[in-house]
Amino acid sequence: MIQQKGIDVSAHQGRIDWKNVKESGIQFAILRAGYGNHLSQKDSQFERNYQEARKQGLPVGAYWFSYATSVEDAKKEAQVCCQVLRGHTLQYPVFFDFEYDSVRYAKEQGVTITKAMATAFAKAFLAEIQKSGYRAGNYANLDYLHNYFDQNALAPYDLWLAAWETSKPPYNMAIWQYSDKGSVPGITGSVDVNYAYVDYAKDAKNSTVTAPAPTKKTAVTTANVRLRKDAHTAAKILAVVPKGKQVTLLSDDNWGWSRVRFGTLTGWMSNEFLQGTGLSRYHTGICHGANVNVRKGPSLESVVAGQLQQGESFLVISILPNGWLHIRKNDREGYVYYDKSYLTVKG
Repeated sequence: MIQQKGIDVSAHQGRIDWKNVKESGIQFAILRAGYGNHLSQKDSQFERNYQEARKQGLPVGAYWFSYATSVEDAKKEAQVCCQVLRGHTLQYPVFFDFEYDSVRYAKEQGVTITKAMATAFAKAFLAEIQKSGYRAGNYANLDYLHNYFDQNALAPYDLWLAAWETSKPPYNMAIWQYSDKGSVPGITGSVDVNYAYVDYAKDAKNSTVTAPAPTKKTAVTTANVRLRKDAHTAAKILAVVPKGKQVTLLSDDNWGWSRVRFGTLTGWMSNEFLQGTGLSRYHTGICHGANVNVRKGPSLESVVAGQLQQGESFLVISILPNGWLHIRKNDREGYVYYDKSYLTVKG
């Protein structure tokens, strides 16, 4: 039986020295691509980890941490994951990661996760991943394997099992995460360590795949539009594209922003200022609290510009990486902190 040693990492490991990792004997890496259902939740180290690991010749896979509370939410997470992965070649699968923090979050939203629900979330996510051309797998520990996932329903997908208190793999699985306290040169602190029992590089069912490039689509700017580095209004401005210019659409984040190419530049534009087909629009938010402050900037130190009252709705222009929403109400714009105890954003 083949047994290859690997690691799984995220931004929590900081800046990794992948040359030292490879020289230590590590044979593969599974990288967190992100979490949740918005592109702003892409793992901050994913691009670097991917490029540096591949530079060292390490085969890689990916995982996405889920906060889904419905099947539709799980599908949206998979779609965002595929947007992050587009153009990246993977040798290992893309894994669905639904754990204790996922269930805790759902409970805070008033949703009690059952075994049937968790299984349905996994199936929905993994089916979307497969549609994009990637091999798909499910991550679970022993508790969740028994109590949250129906293994018969998930049998078509590879199993990545976390079992830290045993000296040998307790089940037939593709990958065994045998410890969360591994020590690997090139990584500061502890790291999850794994054994893979599938030779993904040679498995006939796992020839290297890349998510298919999107069909070429275009749109036209309806005003002078800022081209930004990321899909939010706090992102760096790369250029201002004049009104009436054609841009190539690369992807849509389903929150009212598109990744576009203009000349030699690639960045993000608000769909509000683009004319084209199939463009998503800003989501609507609802306030459930009373006297919720709307500020002039995305900070508690910023001046209060107004307030939202219970039952009032607003448009979400963008979600900032620091957790603030850039919103519009009655043609006035401002910022509110995205606390889901008193704000809801509808998809």
